[in-house]
Amino acid sequence: MTRAIVALLEIMSGTHAPLRRRIEAIELLLAYEAPPEAVDQAKTFLTAVFEDAAQHVDDRLDALRLMRKAEAPKITAPTVTAEDARANRELWRKLEIGHRREKLFKAGLWGDHPKNWADDLLSENYVAPPGSADDALRGMARKANPSKNP
Repeated sequence: MTRAIVALLEIMSGTHAPLRRRIEAIELLLAYEAPPEAVDQAKTFLTAVFEDAAQHVDDRLDALRLMRKAEAPKITAPTVTAEDARANRELWRKLEIGHRREKLFKAGLWGDHPKNWADDLLSENYVAPPGSADDALRGMARKANPSKNP
């Protein structure tokens, strides 16, 4: 264990510091990667605090907040890379081209379609609709095959 972790554990375990400062030491310990035994000691201390009805409610809530952070990392949105964004844009482009082609075909215009029927979709200035093209594709597949949906 690093000297900083040992110092934080000493502050947590010592009775000379006010409870609020001991909880703060645990917060600093849990904010970064720490050895499992240090994390276990911190969780044991937090559990003792939040289960003790004699403790001040603010301290109990602080202990609970830290315990929840340690138990379940915060859910965050997935990171989208530039490559993911490009792939999504190109998939949207293909979906929209296919949709437009289908409309022209159903209207009986595919054989005589104008030469520039997809210029806006093939342009460098093409802006994809918001959202995931993969999700849109899955939704279209569900609509096309309702009997195969769970």
